[in-house]
This record gives sequence, C-alpha cells and structure tokens, in this order.
Amino acid sequence: MAGTNANSDLHKLSLRSIFNISGLPPTTDRDKVFTTAMRQPGYQKILQWFLARIPNTYIHLNSSVTNIDYTDKDDPVVVTVQDGKKFHGDHVIVALPVGHLKKHVDTLFTPPVPAKKKTAIQSLGFDNLAKVTMIFHRDDKFWPTETGYVAFVKVNKTAEEDKDLSDIFYGIVLDPWNNTRVLFWVHGGPDVDQMEAATEQELAAAGVKALKKFTNFKDIKPPVKVIRSQWKTNPHIGGAYSYLSTENDKTNTSNVDIAEPIMVNIKGKQTPVVMFAGECTHPTKSSMVHGAFETGDREADRIATFYGIKVQAPILPEQQGQKVKPEDQLHLSHQGLSRVGNETAPPTNTRRR
Repeated sequence: MAGTNANSDLHKLSLRSIFNISGLPPTTDRDKVFTTAMRQPGYQKILQWFLARIPNTYIHLNSSVTNIDYTDKDDPVVVTVQDGKKFHGDHVIVALPVGHLKKHVDTLFTPPVPAKKKTAIQSLGFDNLAKVTMIFHRDDKFWPTETGYVAFVKVNKTAEEDKDLSDIFYGIVLDPWNNTRVLFWVHGGPDVDQMEAATEQELAAAGVKALKKFTNFKDIKPPVKVIRSQWKTNPHIGGAYSYLSTENDKTNTSNVDIAEPIMVNIKGKQTPVVMFAGECTHPTKSSMVHGAFETGDREADRIATFYGIKVQAPILPEQQGQKVKPEDQLHLSHQGLSRVGNETAPPTNTRRR
C-alpha cells in the first residue's frame, strides 16, 4: 500500500491508497521485461542501455530547468535552463519528482498548468525514506550467511532514547546483493530528518551501536564505507515517494490528473505538447520504480501514437522459445519500437530533441 512504505502518518493517507497495489506481480510484457532486467544488481543496466543509444551531445548534466514555455504554437516547447540556455522542441516529457513540482509549479510553466493539475500536485502526499548502506571489510563479516533480515522491536522508548541515533535503526537487510560484506538499512517516518542531518561517521557508529544493542552478533567492527540517501534535503527532489492523501480526497484529485498531458491545438490538431511521467503519475504503482518506468513507456507510446507509429509489444524469451541473457532484457523491451522506427519515421517537420 503506497504511503505506508515510509510509515507515513495514517491520518494523512487516503483510503484509496489501499487500492494502490504497487506490490502486485508484473502483469504486462513490459513489466516482465523490466523486472527480469532488474534482477541484476543496481539500476546501472537501465542507464547503460540508454547511454549506449543516446549521443552524448543530447545529454546535458548540471542543467536545472527553470521554465517550460509552451505559448508559441509555431515553436511549441521552449525549455530554459539555469544558465539561460534554451532548448526547442515539439514535445516535452516532465518527469520531475512531485516534491520539486510542489515547490516550483507556479514558476516552472508558461502559461501556468491547468488549475486541477496544480491542485492535484499540491494535494498529493510526498514523504521521505532513508537508505543507508554499510560496507565492511571482507574479513570483518560478523553475521551468518543464512540470516537475511533482522528487525528490532522497541517498546516504550524513553525521551532520551528518542534522541539517540542508534535507536532509529529498526531493521536491517543482510547481504541484499549476495555481497558478503554489505548491510542495508531502510528507514521511514519522522526520524528520517535526523538521519539525513547526521554525518556518515555518525551513521556508522549508530548502526554498529544498534547491532550490538539488539543482536548477539560478536566482535562488530566499524564499516569501511557508508553510502546514504539524502532525498528530502536534495533541492531537486524533496522526498522519496508519493501517495494519495486525504487532501486528494477533499479536492477530488489523483495521480491521473497529474498524468494528464497539456494539449495544444496546433494547425487544427490537438497535440500533446507537455506530458508528465514519473512515479507520482502512475494510478496504481506510485512510489515504485517499476511504476515510474511504466509511465515513461506510456508517454513514449503517446508520442508514437500521435505520429501514427505502431509500437509492437516486446518479445519475451518464453515467447521465442529460447533463453536470453539478463543483460539483453532491456533491449527486448524496446526492440519493437526500434524495429518499427527504422521503417517509419515521424514527419519531416518534427524536430528531434
């Protein structure tokens, strides 16, 4: 259930969140391809796939978008970045975290987005998670291999314990990637702010203290490295995941209203000029990476449909009757579009951006 992922205040959760079934098994071919690809450690497979196919000149780092202007029908989209540089195109897909949209929705778009979309953005809940990865020296492994997860149950904490960073650690995943020296902590709720403010050295000491306090593991040495998230304090993010809130109930809005594209009549044809993707736009899988992935597919399909390009479904290994290497899975999810794209190009007056 979205919203409970980070122990949100249940008073803020819409009952509709109960039906936001983000944990269901994959149902579509694209779902299956994505989940198969993600069995490999980390998200690097997705990045590698795109980086191998997109020219470096198309990727602009350290270029925060300050405005998206869709006023001129002869120049449908003008995107301005922080250094004043402008990019022109026929369509734009906005895949920003809803925390960033909440903060900048009034200045980010020219003209302003429709009133209901703005209300949906401001009403949607957006909470935080903290992820802390501790990497130990290979010779310092202190837990048995068969142990997968350890949960700390704390009852009647004192005010003094509430101030102790080690008492915030309430669960730990051992060897999450079959790496015999990695521990992975996930934290939610109001304590996350305290964790984001702590230094990596403080988190390491607190994690070791919690392990010594709540387990019988012996001879626990400090980790050699700590990798942590700081999503809430990141000015481009502002949190970790969205959920339907009671404010959405009051305003009769949902993720669907955020996902709705802004259409502009260009030469007598309703054109999806500004489109929206990201986990906060998925009607049933918000807060999840696969939900975000699906919304990107959805908006790419929207553009393909607009230009009359037929996108074929991905061909799965079981449909081909053969085994496919995991690293090739992402290619399968896009080979239909690539194949059709080679045969049918968009109209010549379409700028590729």
